[in-house]
Amino acid sequence: MTRRPRSTEPQLSPSLHHHWLMDRTRPALAFDGGDLKTWQRRLRRRVRERIGLPSGEREPLRVRSLWKRRHELGTIEKILFR
Repeated sequence: MTRRPRSTEPQLSPSLHHHWLMDRTRPALAFDGGDLKTWQRRLRRRVRERIGLPSGEREPLRVRSLWKRRHELGTIEKILFR
């Protein structure tokens, strides 16, 4: 069992520092029991930002098959999309 430092400052141990940070961090988008739809919209917007999806209207993917091969386990297909 790992002992946590008694002081309020993190020690040099990475795992103890991680625990210290976790104890003092409140998730910015934690559900607080309010309006679920509003929370979901905020969460989805933040997730799209974080993974780099563009905001605004979606464009068609314009999928094009480059090649296809039959394999004993199934079909392998290389596709190109925008």
